[in-house]
Amino acid sequence: MTRKLIADWVEEELQRILQDLGVIYISSAELERVLPDVYDDLLEKLEAWAADPSNTASDEDVEAFKAGEYQVEILFGDKVSYTAGRDRQEIANQPAWGYDVWGDFLEAATKDWLLKLIK
Repeated sequence: MTRKLIADWVEEELQRILQDLGVIYISSAELERVLPDVYDDLLEKLEAWAADPSNTASDEDVEAFKAGEYQVEILFGDKVSYTAGRDRQEIANQPAWGYDVWGDFLEAATKDWLLKLIK
């Protein structure tokens, strides 16, 4: 019981700190290291868009994402949202690519990376 209360408190405190931070930008290469499932989800979306001839995404975009050349915005609000693009302007001109609820985000993120973020 006590362990569960402490874990809940730590998650609530981490969520509050990250919400105060608001937003971070990382490379797609760093995303692959710290949130591999999110990386896979975003890559899958980009590949689907590149395969759709009515979309402007291309195979070159997919390769740039894989090479770590894309930026990923992680927005900390009521939930955690992810948007990727070649630069911040491209990110600003599109909707989020995906979302996580806080519990899923905190469970998936590497603890070392979270500690670096809140320092």
